[in-house]
Amino acid sequence: MQLLLPKRQRRVDAARRHPAWPAARQPERIITQSPMTLAPATRVGPYEVIAPLGAGGMGEVYRARDNRLGRDVAIKILPAGLSSDPERLRRFEQEAKAAAALNHPGILAVYDVGTHDGWPYIVSELLDGETLRAHASRPLPPRRAIDYALQIAHGLAAAHDKGIVHRDLKPENIITTSTGRAKILDFGLAKLVQPFASPAADGYQPTIARETQPGVVMGTVGYMSPEQVRGEAADHRSDIFAFGAILYELLSGRRAFSKASVPETLTAILNDEPPDLPAESGIAPGLQRIVDRCLQKNPGARFQSAHDLAFALEQLSATSSSVAVPHTLKALPPSWLPWTLFAAAALACAGLAVFALFDGRQSPSGAQTYRFMVEPPGSFSGTASGSFVAVSPDGRRLAFAANRAGGSVLWVQALDSLTAQPLEETEHAYGPFWSPDSRSVGFFAGGKLKKIPATGGPAQTVADVPRISAGATWNQSGTILFATIPGPIQRVPDTGGTPVAVTSLESSDPEEMHLFPLFLPDGKRFLFLLRHRDPENIGIYVKALDSSEVRLVARVDSKFAYTQPGYLVYARDGLLMAQPFDADRAVTTGDAIPTSERIEQFPATGNIQMSLSVNGVLVYWGTSQTVLSQLAWMDRRGVVIGPVGEPGPYRNPRLSPDGKRVAVESVDSTGNRDIWLVETSRGTRTRFTFDPGRDAGPVWSPDGSAIAWQAARDLRMRPIRGGKEEILYDEPWIPDDWHESGLLCHPPQPRQIGFLVLGDRNRTMKPAVEGQSITTHGRLSPDGRWLAYTSTESGRFEVDLRSFPSGPVRARVSTDGGVQPKWRADGKELFYLGMDSTLMAVSLNLGEGIQPERPRPLFRTGIPTITGTFWHQYDLSPDGQRFLVNVPLSAASSRVTIVTDWPALLRAQ
Repeated sequence: MQLLLPKRQRRVDAARRHPAWPAARQPERIITQSPMTLAPATRVGPYEVIAPLGAGGMGEVYRARDNRLGRDVAIKILPAGLSSDPERLRRFEQEAKAAAALNHPGILAVYDVGTHDGWPYIVSELLDGETLRAHASRPLPPRRAIDYALQIAHGLAAAHDKGIVHRDLKPENIITTSTGRAKILDFGLAKLVQPFASPAADGYQPTIARETQPGVVMGTVGYMSPEQVRGEAADHRSDIFAFGAILYELLSGRRAFSKASVPETLTAILNDEPPDLPAESGIAPGLQRIVDRCLQKNPGARFQSAHDLAFALEQLSATSSSVAVPHTLKALPPSWLPWTLFAAAALACAGLAVFALFDGRQSPSGAQTYRFMVEPPGSFSGTASGSFVAVSPDGRRLAFAANRAGGSVLWVQALDSLTAQPLEETEHAYGPFWSPDSRSVGFFAGGKLKKIPATGGPAQTVADVPRISAGATWNQSGTILFATIPGPIQRVPDTGGTPVAVTSLESSDPEEMHLFPLFLPDGKRFLFLLRHRDPENIGIYVKALDSSEVRLVARVDSKFAYTQPGYLVYARDGLLMAQPFDADRAVTTGDAIPTSERIEQFPATGNIQMSLSVNGVLVYWGTSQTVLSQLAWMDRRGVVIGPVGEPGPYRNPRLSPDGKRVAVESVDSTGNRDIWLVETSRGTRTRFTFDPGRDAGPVWSPDGSAIAWQAARDLRMRPIRGGKEEILYDEPWIPDDWHESGLLCHPPQPRQIGFLVLGDRNRTMKPAVEGQSITTHGRLSPDGRWLAYTSTESGRFEVDLRSFPSGPVRARVSTDGGVQPKWRADGKELFYLGMDSTLMAVSLNLGEGIQPERPRPLFRTGIPTITGTFWHQYDLSPDGQRFLVNVPLSAASSRVTIVTDWPALLRAQ
């Protein structure tokens, strides 16, 4: 096989003559090759060439050996013209380093750059796979095409976030590995090899190869965007156009713009629309719309970010058809809506579960890695600090805390079984954890720590635990460690006894929390998460049972797990991360590796719903970014009156005082949140916040003229009809309610409720409810005299009531757990969400004292308990006769994903 090294580039006359290229915007150079090949054993810097791999317009690629690290790598030799100008070489190295900074599973990792005999080169990871071109010769099944497309979109989003645009995206620049992962190659090279002084530098045209055979499509011309054809500046939206052309080809088996010559192809890109995708292939209309939007001639009409593109693909994947659910909602009588939503969710869940079940992949060690989903027997029951699912240490069984008629219980399911079995005597259970021999399950219920045989039997009380649990762990010596909010890590024998503290809280700072203890394999040392108002103190720490020394292990703000052969696993930016970890020395031994597993993280505690067995079985609850919901009006019987707008990944809906609009959070594919306004009459959406950071918790002003919300670093407010955005408080407190004189708020770690006095020039945050339990969801009565809120002071979530602002008079409103209290406009009725998702109503006689009547159930909302714990999921009309409920459409919130031999996938990266 003879490979050719690049030589001086030359112009293509046919391209020069194309009328779409003005004279001042002609492509400067076209890469061709010269007859020269690197022989095996040639040294390129510290690397030894083994064999050639291929060649293209961007250079030649060789397999080489890095003997320093004992690994094979890929070396790409680039055009020599880069080194002829010192400034261009400096710029090349600078931009190549930027490309090397991209750390994402969907992007080829760049290790090194250098020059060899005047030829610049780039060193990258060596992949086992084939280019996407090998899959594009015939149509792919839509689901497989969407899977590849979603991975590519996430990779583009990661690069665009760093300001790096590909500019030459095509099937040849995407590798599909043997594990089914799609990785993008040559990020930024189209820009790196362009002439430095070109007047249209940012509009440099990607590689164009001269073809000699008639009728053959020209190189990568078919993936150029119209603005690139015209020689205009190419930004990230040019990559989105190329993405659309690639997705079109995967679905149809033919190129979107396929002509016999370069000028004809370029003319088609500028003026023609590709034929519609074949309907007989089972391609959903929503997928056709995604492709069409990517291929819009005007960049402003395309998806404006790869994040938005990935989000649209995720929505399509979650519902199987992007229009089926909205049309059903509009067409069926209101009374059929709940059953329609349930059926759509069940069908989507079944399809995804069956597809995932057969997704077996061969790991490097020869074992099979399987990924599948398990549907629990009921909606999850838990808290934002506790777990609701745990895998046994031997990786053979799962323990769920899930609801059934009458409340939550523990369920155990073997991975080789289709059904889960309930365990009696486990009412109100949450936070399951396993004994080290996988024979017993520990859990929390009714202010107690208990244990029960995994096969069923009498439950035994181990200790009194009056606070909400925040994780537990069990060693081979029969010691259980557990955390509560508030409180230190405590130990107790599994045979029962009085808990004893093994860590010490900083008494001077009520914001400190010790969470999620985890024994290391020796059973003597344990890790725990320390959360603190000072970011410098936040991290995973290690401590021994018989020592007072506490040492920082990793600066992480997430629940974590450990698995063999030595990984510390936690969440960062919505992704699971795996960091090499030496358990004997309790030190990290390498950089964290991002994985493809997206996961929900609760900001109040850093909790994630993830469990790992000793032998590497991963179980996790995925992110709610893929959980679609529908805002819908319901009456007091739960009968659906009608939908509001289209489905979306919504949280925290808040009705405006006049009921004409809803302020709601919408989450994109990266976990970034923004606030949108939805008109209740027409359902149209308008984006209200645009910050790249997280915007959450919208609250309307009493007159409906402004909205306050939690930004990434502070509490903000802005008028609805334009006006200056204002920082109300310099800490990111979350607003709960806006009264005439101020805002009720709680901090990110919700252990108090404050009242921000808006009329005060100094913006004083006065304490409204203080304590060491979780305290949130504060709502003032219409007359401002009474404060309803959620508290865990009793050991579980309950709705309490106290006089305001002094608060001497108190009463409990809920009788069996509750969250999210809301007032009727006249103050005579209070509503809240029960822990089984039932909407409850309580009549009140508010005089000098508090006399709440017994709560009355109205209807089951279907809101998952775990999401209702910290996020508002409903609102109501002023008269209390209609309720705007955020009805979940997909079943992602009640499914867990299981990956067997998960560390093998890490080794394959």
